[in-house]
Amino acid sequence: MVSKRELRKMNLLKDMPEGMLEDIARVAQIQIFSAESVLFRQNEKLEYFYMVSSGQVSLSIDLVPDVTIILGTIRPGYSCGISAFIPGAQSSSTAVCDETSELICLSQKKMTELFEQDWDLAFHFTYHLVRMFKSIMDHRSDLFKKCVQSHPELQDSFKDLGYLAPIF
Repeated sequence: MVSKRELRKMNLLKDMPEGMLEDIARVAQIQIFSAESVLFRQNEKLEYFYMVSSGQVSLSIDLVPDVTIILGTIRPGYSCGISAFIPGAQSSSTAVCDETSELICLSQKKMTELFEQDWDLAFHFTYHLVRMFKSIMDHRSDLFKKCVQSHPELQDSFKDLGYLAPIF
């Protein structure tokens, strides 16, 4: 069990109603991971969602063999492993601890059981999760745009992709 005070430090949970935070605290676990511990790998089905209490975690993707891009770092108060809550999804990145890190771990299975028991909790949690996911995707889109802008040779590759845009 994790204290409510510790959970309240997590950006995802800072506005969570008190009773719901108590429910999450009962299923949350704190684990300490050493530097270079791999939390999950790209294209893996995740069993846990991680919130960093102390330390730092890097997220990376393998574009092609021998080419890895660091997407960013997760610092205290922030989270990774969102695909644990998306049925049938696999992780889009690899997460590795940069240093000894204390992480709050939420089991996908236990959280799903909580969600089935308390739909209000499911709504509040997933609402905050979606907002977090949007923020992550906005950040990654900005990184992609900057990369393409700084590499003119790539711009030609993206000129004829209009057919990928949704038609409404």
